[in-house]
This record gives sequence, structure tokens and C-alpha cells, in this order.
Amino acid sequence: MRWPLESLRGFDLDQVTSSFPLSKRFGIKQSSKVRCVDDFSQFSINAYAQTCESHTVDILCNMSLGLMSISDGGTTWQARNFDLKRAYRQCAIHPDHACHNFIAVADPEARQFLCYKMRALPFGSVMSVHAFLRVANNLWAILVSIFSVYISNYFDNFVALAAVPETQAVTAAVSMAFKALGWVFAETGDKAPLFDSLVTALGVMIDVS
Repeated sequence: MRWPLESLRGFDLDQVTSSFPLSKRFGIKQSSKVRCVDDFSQFSINAYAQTCESHTVDILCNMSLGLMSISDGGTTWQARNFDLKRAYRQCAIHPDHACHNFIAVADPEARQFLCYKMRALPFGSVMSVHAFLRVANNLWAILVSIFSVYISNYFDNFVALAAVPETQAVTAAVSMAFKALGWVFAETGDKAPLFDSLVTALGVMIDVS
């Protein structure tokens, strides 16, 4: 299903089965926007998740150093970050797990709780992180194996490395792959920088010069 995915469906409280946990949602103000966080630790739902490996900054740095060590010493390298937009909201919840994805939100004006069933991965669930990392790893494998791109995924940030003459081709390949698979990513603005010697991903700056 292509983004934007309708992430919430409203219910009256008496329509929700009593055995279904109601996790609470709250907002955190970040500069000019409010980010909604879903507390899936309240009923130990997060405790059911197992840990899994993910790409880290170490892997990105090792990839860069390894590639540069076997290349022509005269090659000028640049990097670029491809940022998936609202990554969790692009992933639908499996119907078999829907009973665990009800949330309650306080309405201060009506002085009552509103109940919703989430249809996209919630921001605040450990399982959302692990499920998305699994999908992101598959996207990374496609970009590397089919499109021969030197790239690493750092959560929802895909950092590509290329020699200067190849930057346009790499941009086209990554963009085409995301669009063909139905993923929405930042194509303009601050989160869509051009290839450069400095790249920033989730607050980490890497210099490939």
C-alpha cells in the first residue's frame, strides 16, 4: 500500500474488546511540530520484542574506509543521505496483530478519551523498530545487489558513497528503486542534500574527503 497510509481508525470505547490493551498516546513538542508517541511499554507489549542487528555508524564508516582503501588514490569521494519520509507510517500492520494496536488519546476539550485502531506501525513500539529495520535491510540488499550502489542504511537514513563522476547515476538509481517499490523519500529541502564531502545522518556528520 502506498503512503500516505491511513494510520488511524476511530472507535467508541465500548466497541473495543475488553481483552485488547489500550496503549496511551502523548505528544512531544519538537521545535515547531508535535510528535505523537505511542506508549507500548504500558502493557508489556514492548517486552515481547527480541533484539536484532541493524546497520550502525561503525558499519557506514567501515564501508567507506574499505572502499577507499582499494580504490585509486586520486579518486574524489562524496556521500549523500536519502531520508525516508515518515518511515513507520509507510508500513502497514499485519491483520493478525491488530488486536494489540489500539490506543487511547485524551481529548482535553471534550474531557473524554478517544479510541483508535492503528493501521500503520506506531512510533513508540519496540516491534515497530525491529520490523522496520528488517524491511530497511531488504531495501539495502536490493540497492546493493541489483543496482550495485555503495550504500548503508542507518535506520531510515540511507547513506550512499560514490566517486564524483558517478553521483548523478547513483542518485538516479536510488531514487528509481525507492519509487518503483512505492517508498516516499525526501526529494527536496534540507533532508534531500546533494552529494558532498560532508554527509549528516540522524545527527551524525561524516567527512569522506
